[in-house]
Amino acid sequence: MNPQPLLLPNGRSLDRVPLSNIVYIEVMDKLCKVVTTKQEYQISASLNSFVKLLSEPDFIKIHRNYVVALNHVNSIGDSEIVVLGKKLPVSRNNRMKLFSCFRLYR
Repeated sequence: MNPQPLLLPNGRSLDRVPLSNIVYIEVMDKLCKVVTTKQEYQISASLNSFVKLLSEPDFIKIHRNYVVALNHVNSIGDSEIVVLGKKLPVSRNNRMKLFSCFRLYR
């Protein structure tokens, strides 16, 4: 069973985005930036609302400002990961959970 795609606003329309296309979600001020394999979306929503929609082990919160899709992670370091060539911070509180989920996921 395929999970339901997200409907994300794109100008005056809504785009149907499969969860497999979501790379990461970043919160900035009161906006969430949803980065997909094709484009970025700016949404007025909380990061926690996305955490509830996106299930582990496919998605994991790595920092208070980031949720990432494990299938798009290129490498994991001590305090950061690389996703699509971009370095994202990993908090100390989420580091061990990330390592264990990444080992199980691969």
